[in-house]
Amino acid sequence: MNINTRIILPGLLFVSLAFSGGLNKHEKKIQLYVEKHTEEAIGLVEKVVNINSGTLNIEGNKTVGKVFQAELDQLGFNTYWVTYPKTIKRSGHLFAEMRGGKGKKI
Repeated sequence: MNINTRIILPGLLFVSLAFSGGLNKHEKKIQLYVEKHTEEAIGLVEKVVNINSGTLNIEGNKTVGKVFQAELDQLGFNTYWVTYPKTIKRSGHLFAEMRGGKGKKI
């Protein structure tokens, strides 16, 4: 991600928030978290975009999947890899789910 994108995207976010009438306490908490973890998020994006993972690069796709699998596992998701038969010549899909029994359904 180049420096212009790093400046423009957060700038657009904050401009749009300025016209929305302010943030409630939950939105402010999210904003603070995002501000605190921006460099970490940029690092994660940079890590995965630098992995050679073109459509036909099965191992590269699995490597990217493992990076996101680790992140999702830390958040409490149950993750697994859905494999395809070798004849399809594709890596498969990372699947993640989180089951809940309480609260609102979304």
